[in-house]
Amino acid sequence: MKEINNIMNKNIIKIGVLLFIIVNCFVLTSCDKNNIITRPDHIHDFVEDEMVREPTCLSFGLMRYKCTGCDKTIVREIGSISHEFVMTIAKEPTCISTGLEIKTCKTCDYYSEIVIPKIEHNFVDNVCKVCRIITGNTEPSEGLKYIINEFGAVVLDIGICKHMDIVIPSEYKGYPVVGIFTNAFADNENITSVVIPDTVIEIGESAFNGCKNLEKVVIGKNVKIIRKLAFKDCEKLKEVVFEENSELLIIGNSVFSNCINLEKINLYQKIISIPDYAFYRCSKLPSIYIADSVESIGMSAFQHCENLQEVILEKNNQLKTIGDLAFSFCENLTKIEIPKMVEKIGQDAYYRCDAIQEVIFEEGSQLKIIGDSAFSSCKKIKEIKFPHNLEVIGVDIFDGCEQLTNIEIPSKVIQIGNWGNYVNLKTLYYDGNLEDWLSIEKNTKLVDLFWSIEEFYLLNENNEYYKLTEVVIPEKFREISQSAFAGIKSINKVIIHKNVTLIKEVAFNGCKNLKEVIFEEDSQLTRINAYAFSDCESLTSFIVPEGVTKIDEGCFRNCSNLTIYFEISECPKTWSNIWNPSNCPVIWGYTGE
Repeated sequence: MKEINNIMNKNIIKIGVLLFIIVNCFVLTSCDKNNIITRPDHIHDFVEDEMVREPTCLSFGLMRYKCTGCDKTIVREIGSISHEFVMTIAKEPTCISTGLEIKTCKTCDYYSEIVIPKIEHNFVDNVCKVCRIITGNTEPSEGLKYIINEFGAVVLDIGICKHMDIVIPSEYKGYPVVGIFTNAFADNENITSVVIPDTVIEIGESAFNGCKNLEKVVIGKNVKIIRKLAFKDCEKLKEVVFEENSELLIIGNSVFSNCINLEKINLYQKIISIPDYAFYRCSKLPSIYIADSVESIGMSAFQHCENLQEVILEKNNQLKTIGDLAFSFCENLTKIEIPKMVEKIGQDAYYRCDAIQEVIFEEGSQLKIIGDSAFSSCKKIKEIKFPHNLEVIGVDIFDGCEQLTNIEIPSKVIQIGNWGNYVNLKTLYYDGNLEDWLSIEKNTKLVDLFWSIEEFYLLNENNEYYKLTEVVIPEKFREISQSAFAGIKSINKVIIHKNVTLIKEVAFNGCKNLKEVIFEEDSQLTRINAYAFSDCESLTSFIVPEGVTKIDEGCFRNCSNLTIYFEISECPKTWSNIWNPSNCPVIWGYTGE
């Protein structure tokens, strides 16, 4: 009997455990709106409810899901989306060097470089039509004349060689050929192509100068120096190829000057300077690549490159100086990008670049000086915003910029020159206050630029732009600088502090809507310089303070509606005879009545 009871007890325990498991299974799959177990038959049915975070090409997204039968929610990851790539060819492959393709995502900062394999040589008569490399069956040019020095052999001149396609050998009598001497092939009109081997380190001054039928040059990777005038006046030269991984460091002045048919040059080397006249009058050159190692572009380096349409700047460019006339007369250049490390743009740097419509200064620009006439006769520029660190703006920089209407000047500027004629500037923004503006040294001819200004904006104490209509000269100023407000049409009233002793040349010249000039009581003004208030057509009265001892020539010229009141009884004999050339009515001994 005892055994039967034990067996029954065990069976009861098993049945109890089984019932417990079944009940809990139903409990774990049931819910209500308060998350309280109410029925054992509910299974969650989750559907999309709300996007918590959109997925990008760099990170996953998050989606909230909600049960249709209750308020229970869960958040699940959504996989990142694919990059949307834009492919750009930065360097075309050739038969002697690989190309470079840039892959950039349109929606994020992802960036990668893809090497494009070399293309095949195109040999005709044992010479590649593209790069002029010879096949193994063709011997290097014979008959060249050499000299031997401590480093190896140097090609002295053409000797008795009659070849049109010159292939410089890599070795001569057991010596490596390390150089090409000064004037070695100068003025030779028979040469049509030259291949320079990897053993050569230096190409001498004027080495190929005046080779008028030279069309193609291939330069070995170990050439480090090309001296000045090396390929000057090679009028039929179309292409210069530097072999892959070129070690070129230095090119001399006028190295490719007057190569009027040069169309292609892969200047991807480590050079630190593009010197004076380097590509002067390379009139068919369509584009140029500026490597990140280049720190300066010399005077007239690309002057008269009329077909130049694009200047490609390598990322992280170290360019610091753009020389005088560097890109002048580049008539097809449409856009200028000034790298942030550039500190000076030279005189006439972009003179007569007729097609330029846009000038872009890279964010963080260190530019401090813009030289005279830098953008003169760039007729299609409509607006320009100077970089924050600019200090000096030269003379005539926008002379002939007929479509220029808007300019923004930073507060660090300490000197502004005469910006030139034929400018229709309508709006001027200055990133400083009135005191800052009065402290700038301005050229007396600045009125030529400001003559057309209809609206002039300064920053107020809240760092917000406001249109200047009333000028109140602060207490700290003893002088009103030359051209201070010349030509600004928005000004209608001027109040001059009693501490001011001198009003300089053309200070308010051409302020055509100026109606009122008020001097504070006990004014210390002693002199008004030439043309200070000339062409102020709306000015009807001007009371000259008693202490004024000199008014210079033309001070009130063309003030056709003006009557001048003097507190002194008569005109001092020391005054210029033409201080009042428009014969404005004058009242002497004015007492204020």
